[in-house]
Amino acid sequence: MVTQRKLLESWPGEFSRTLEMMTGSSVQASVESGLVPATLWWRNRITTEPASLVFIGASEEAWSAIGAAVLEAAGIGSDNQAEVRSTWIELIEQAASGLAGVATAESGKAVESQSGSEVPEPSGPRQKVVIQVGDLKVEIALVTEAEQAAVAIAAPVRELDAPKPVTSRTMDALLDVQLPVSISFGHARMPLKDVLKLTSGTVVELNRHPEDPVEIIVNDCVIARGEVVVMDGNYAVRIQSIIGRQDRLSLRPGRSANGRQVK
Repeated sequence: MVTQRKLLESWPGEFSRTLEMMTGSSVQASVESGLVPATLWWRNRITTEPASLVFIGASEEAWSAIGAAVLEAAGIGSDNQAEVRSTWIELIEQAASGLAGVATAESGKAVESQSGSEVPEPSGPRQKVVIQVGDLKVEIALVTEAEQAAVAIAAPVRELDAPKPVTSRTMDALLDVQLPVSISFGHARMPLKDVLKLTSGTVVELNRHPEDPVEIIVNDCVIARGEVVVMDGNYAVRIQSIIGRQDRLSLRPGRSANGRQVK
């Protein structure tokens, strides 16, 4: 069973990963105590058992800053506030999809994130999530609760209009961006004196056994593991597993097993 605590703990990391992929910049996320003013609340339904509701709240200043940062990274002007808002919502949707992936791995059952909608401010306890991208630092609010609990405490309200589909010109632009994908068969650390002795025919032993999977790397980040196969006379890789966010930092190329930078 996937607990609400697990979702609370996992969401900041999934949002950071999404934002990092869209901006190409390092993103840090931390959970702190305190209240966060929020004028825009977005809700996603995660099909856990029981179903969970994830609410993300942000002030206009916060979502505008993050949305503009993504647009600028994609080379798109950020003067259109509607486009900035759409980009912010797209980030939340992508983070919710990542959260569903965490829940799937935790429960062993397929879990999905259903398309979200704008909602009134929820009444449940909330956490303050601090997101930092370079010099930009914003605070957003996070609330998760079981769907039954939300229904039980909800007062009768006027039925909201059906949410309009969220479309983003940003995502359309990003889908055409080509990312270099590399395959790692292993690494080796050697003293400088041994490196200077390398000649044609020298065998360098890697830190990987023949039966170990290879690593698929995007943007200096290990995202998956797989096995080498041959397709139409060319080498290819069959994906066997997707790397969870918790393991990615320690698996960055050039880092040791404890996540420290290898020099």
